[in-house]
Amino acid sequence: MMKNVLQPWVWELTLMQQSVLIAAVRGPDGLRKDHSSKLLCRWLRRSFMLSAFDGKALNAPDLAGGGSFTGPSLAIQDYGLPCIAKAKQTGVPVWHVAMMIQVQKYLKLVDEMPHHFQLHFMHAAEILGYKHPDWDIRKFWKETYLMIVNDAHLRPEPEADMDQRLGDSESQWRSAEIVTADPPAKVGICQDEKEQAEMVGRALLEKTRAATESLKRERIVAELREKKETVQPTQPWWMAKVAEGEDFIIVEAVCDRFIVVGFRKDSPRFNYLGDYSSMGTACGAVDRLYNKVREISVTESYAELGASRHV
Repeated sequence: MMKNVLQPWVWELTLMQQSVLIAAVRGPDGLRKDHSSKLLCRWLRRSFMLSAFDGKALNAPDLAGGGSFTGPSLAIQDYGLPCIAKAKQTGVPVWHVAMMIQVQKYLKLVDEMPHHFQLHFMHAAEILGYKHPDWDIRKFWKETYLMIVNDAHLRPEPEADMDQRLGDSESQWRSAEIVTADPPAKVGICQDEKEQAEMVGRALLEKTRAATESLKRERIVAELREKKETVQPTQPWWMAKVAEGEDFIIVEAVCDRFIVVGFRKDSPRFNYLGDYSSMGTACGAVDRLYNKVREISVTESYAELGASRHV
């Protein structure tokens, strides 16, 4: 018979949410065993894992058993009268009040802990706070997640957003992430001479294409130098001239001696941006005047269009 250390309710979560819980199992390094982070981590493990010694779910942080890895975080005899009184007043278990004291201690000591651990712990608390089937346990972890988020001056993530981000869909996950840990690209590392030759060939081909496009742009500018039409300035402090062809648009910011070439969405041409201080102004003119512009090229003068630097 196959064994599984995860509690059965966890099996119903998405694989990504299960992975987040598993990633939070390890406690922070370099801290003593009775540190508040270690006590909370033991309770975190109990909340979604089974005790290895008896295969049971220990659904309270004060229950005996679990060894060291999923051992108790509290002892019943340690509860004071204030904890008991507050539990009766708020309608939560006594362990909830006592563990919230540990959460407060944790947040006061958060600078002692690796930020990496803090993020794993916070994300696991979020999932437990939304998904745990036991109301008391779910309430505790939801409050813990909100306290951690508040301490970092962040806004809590709604459950629907979390489900979309961790919904086992790569497109949904990527849409929610700004930086992803994608596999590193091959940079100068070749398995054999054949692969190296192919890489050199592709690089030469790209250079040839770029040079060809530069010549095309120079020809376009030369043909349109005499066909510019004056347009109303989009800002009161600069003027612009525009020329339009079949698949391109040229804007010149007269005060800064700029030209901008904007190629339409259906144009296959490559485009380049120069690093000039007023580039944003000129590009903004193209964007506001022509909603079909796909990409922008900026250069210092008509003759140097093909030499503008790619960024």
